[in-house]
Amino acid sequence: MDKPGWLERWGLVVLDKADDDLPEVTIKRALKWHKLAIFGAAVVGFFFSGLVAIFEIKYFEDPWSLEGPWVRNHLIYWSAAIGFTVIETYFLIKIGLEAVARFVVTSQEPHDEASRRAMCRAVIELPEPELISHGLNPRIYNERSSKLLWYIAYKLKYMASNFVAKMIARRILTRSGFRGYAPLVAAPVVALWNAWVMHIVLTEAKHRVVGKFLTDELSRKVEQLSEQDQELFDDVLAHRFVAWGRYDHNLHLLIAARVTKQGSDDMPLCDKDTFAKRAPTCSDSVRKLATVVLAYKRGFFNKHEKELLSYLRISKGEIKKVRKHITRLEYNSLKSLVESA
Repeated sequence: MDKPGWLERWGLVVLDKADDDLPEVTIKRALKWHKLAIFGAAVVGFFFSGLVAIFEIKYFEDPWSLEGPWVRNHLIYWSAAIGFTVIETYFLIKIGLEAVARFVVTSQEPHDEASRRAMCRAVIELPEPELISHGLNPRIYNERSSKLLWYIAYKLKYMASNFVAKMIARRILTRSGFRGYAPLVAAPVVALWNAWVMHIVLTEAKHRVVGKFLTDELSRKVEQLSEQDQELFDDVLAHRFVAWGRYDHNLHLLIAARVTKQGSDDMPLCDKDTFAKRAPTCSDSVRKLATVVLAYKRGFFNKHEKELLSYLRISKGEIKKVRKHITRLEYNSLKSLVESA
């Protein structure tokens, strides 16, 4: 894996410091920090977008207008907008990292640097590295063009919502004396957007923190299964990794443990038709472990993951139940679930 960038290094410093300064953090307190981080993100967004709106109101009614001292107005406005955005981003990342640091402490599990970097990337919203794990490529089903378009649309959504809110406000206030204050409408829009994004990234971070815990538990449990069940679980693990759509370090650790146990270098991947025939024959133990492996991804399943669910006859309700344990940091419940397999 390549060297961490400066943002990742900053995140690692925060997480390392948490190990020393936060020796005891209860799960209840960590979950409270999730809510506080969401509230903090909303406040930060409201405050700094409000400052930008004040500059817009002060120097011109419409930042795209060519009337008046155009160069001076735009220079002042965009300097303020960029400066406040940079400061806002700093506070958002800082708040997110502080919350994740508390999630990490609750796991009471040793996390290597790669695991910590994955948590930092979740907060900073950096893409996962394009790596292959023991011969398995998690991007074999990916279409780069659609992935790029989705990423661009996601990043532009904030700007678009901000712009549309201002236009609607100006339209409503056209005949009133408050039309010039329409830019202030952006403040609550940005606050809601920041709160939603903070919730998403912290939920993703929880899955990565708990994923490390689950990797260790699954690795120990699989070794207790029969040889046939272990082979079936390895098939599930291989297909789950390539169906994910991106590299996942926790799954990589589990694959590495299984490959080491087999005494080989690569993890075999059977074709989908073969897997579709073998999956329904798996035991209840393999099916339960497969449910856990499939569940610790946040968000919607792609079509390849849905195929795995149908092959293994795993319901959405079972996935939802495991995900609820993950987002609530219920380690004992997850451990009992794995041990009961």
